[in-house]
Amino acid sequence: MRRFGFVGVLVWGMLSVACAGGGRMQAERIAVDLVLSPPDAGTNRLQTTLTVYAMGTSARDTDTATVTGTMQANLGVFIDDATYEVADVNSLEFTGGAIRLSDMSFTLNYGFLLGRIEARATGIGGAPSSPWGPGAVEAERFDTADHLVLLNEGSVAAWGTGLMGALFEPVTLLFADAPIEARADAVGTVAVRLERIDADEVIYRVDLMLPVAYDELSPINESVTAAITGGGVIAATGTFSLPRRCRFRADLTGDCRVDLYDLMAFCDQWLTAAEEDPCPLSADLAGADCYVDLDDFAVLAEEWLGSDPAEGAHWGQ
Repeated sequence: MRRFGFVGVLVWGMLSVACAGGGRMQAERIAVDLVLSPPDAGTNRLQTTLTVYAMGTSARDTDTATVTGTMQANLGVFIDDATYEVADVNSLEFTGGAIRLSDMSFTLNYGFLLGRIEARATGIGGAPSSPWGPGAVEAERFDTADHLVLLNEGSVAAWGTGLMGALFEPVTLLFADAPIEARADAVGTVAVRLERIDADEVIYRVDLMLPVAYDELSPINESVTAAITGGGVIAATGTFSLPRRCRFRADLTGDCRVDLYDLMAFCDQWLTAAEEDPCPLSADLAGADCYVDLDDFAVLAEEWLGSDPAEGAHWGQ
């Protein structure tokens, strides 16, 4: 009791001191399903130009496909366990999904004598990928060169009229045989925000913007070559949830309150040290040395008589 009395006086005398610093940041590896947003003027529309070089000349036509589907990704997220807020996102890795492009049609006119080429792209699809593993994210921005969308489904069928029709037989290019890597030299963004806190879980929202581009040459025969170029910005959103946990390190009694009972438990371990790994001392709140001292007391003082964050929506506040 004498030890408790001394420490108790020390703690009660210093509880009024404001301790700087926030909560610990908990690293989380999050798997999230992202759904592509409805296409608009700036996102989820891929503009594609088909150019065919033949007989010493070329012609081209452009069409735009809308993009739908899902993307699966792993995120490296750091969450402040004192507020549930996202402190940082440091990595992004695409692990799968299914992306579909609407059909496109092209008419390439070479003039009255040469005729034209008609082409139709159908069933084009694929999935996002991170071929080299997780890519770095810094301040919600990432290098799109670390990721790509592999278009390996669908086909482009082409046929000609006039001299162009005589130059080659109707041809079909299968993306399964010659996949296109849609990858841009640009900057993408991924933002993770606390959306709301429910009774048993914390809900987060993810917003992703991924620029993509492609520039592929496909020989048709010895005298005809096709080029497919284009790109756009893929936008997707999703949510994930984590179990709601008590945010207080100093809650030594397990009731998600920091009060006199936790103070008594703290005093029972005051100036106690251990060498085991992991540290068996629950009162080693600072978690740096497996020794219960003033650094750990500062955590208790900061959280003294604290309460959980208010429940309710946080998105947009």
